Amino acid sequence: RPSAVASLAAEAPGVRGRAQGNLAAWVPQGLTIGAVQRAAGMRLVLQRVSEASVSVGGQRIATIGVGVLVLLGIAAEDSPAQVPWCVRTIINSKLWPNAEGKPWRESVKKAEREVLVVSQFTLAGRVDAKGKPQYHNAMAPEPAEALYRTIMDELNSQLPGRVQEGRFRALMSVSLTNDGPVTIVAESPPLPAPGGAGADGGGGAPPGPEAGGQAGAANGTPAPA
Repeated sequence: RPSAVASLAAEAPGVRGRAQGNLAAWVPQGLTIGAVQRAAGMRLVLQRVSEASVSVGGQRIATIGVGVLVLLGIAAEDSPAQVPWCVRTIINSKLWPNAEGKPWRESVKKAEREVLVVSQFTLAGRVDAKGKPQYHNAMAPEPAEALYRTIMDELNSQLPGRVQEGRFRALMSVSLTNDGPVTIVAESPPLPAPGGAGADGGGGAPPGPEAGGQAGAANGTPAPA
């Protein structure tokens, strides 16, 4: 109704002001609202599996039994500051029941299960209005591979002998048996924007929940033209 529309229009500035004030109250000390509004970037897809494998050129290069298959996508603005969050999310997400049958109690680390990581730059993509995938948000292959290797090194140090991986920038065939199915999509928390707290390069590792959480990292096959 006209009167209702006029009322909403008159109230809009106040609503925006209150919303901004509420957001400002939530923002950690030292950060700016602009920093919180930035795209998060790194993404993980965690799949609880009874088995999974990766093949390249018809040859199987990695295989695991019961564990987690991780699809890892790195975005252009990601940095080593997100590595601790990424690793914690992979190894501490509680995807299994405990011995008493209580669900969501045990992680891949606690249960001594395996991890298979597959780099997938398409997780940073989007589909445009014409239906064509765009990957402008994905990190370039060379720096992405360096960040991917850092993540893999840390995973191997945390879970020695229990981590397998695909092949970076290769065309891979991934096979799995999803147990449940259980699939968790995680996205890393946003880092401080340049000029705010942590402008020297990140302000430390983003906080990450022990279980589940939100997450992500590293690019694979070169983007199609």
